[in-house]
Amino acid sequence: MQDTHRAVRALEKAGASTKLAEAMVDVTYHANGVATKEDLEKLEERVTNIENRMATKDDIKSLRWMMGVSFTVITLLLSAITIILILE
Repeated sequence: MQDTHRAVRALEKAGASTKLAEAMVDVTYHANGVATKEDLEKLEERVTNIENRMATKDDIKSLRWMMGVSFTVITLLLSAITIILILE
């Protein structure tokens, strides 16, 4: 039996979350029965690339703020246009 627990702990030490580490070990273990160090390194690189492309909470907060400001500006512009049309 392979020591998957040790592999999970090593990935956690490297910065992976518990869920991610468990998934990485599970996928590599079941793919060929046994993963080599090179297999794990390639998988870790792919996961890192995916994580780097994911939006962070701060990114989402910034987008919400920008959308709120944009909505407010559009509302003000439409109100101003409506007032101008009514006064003509």
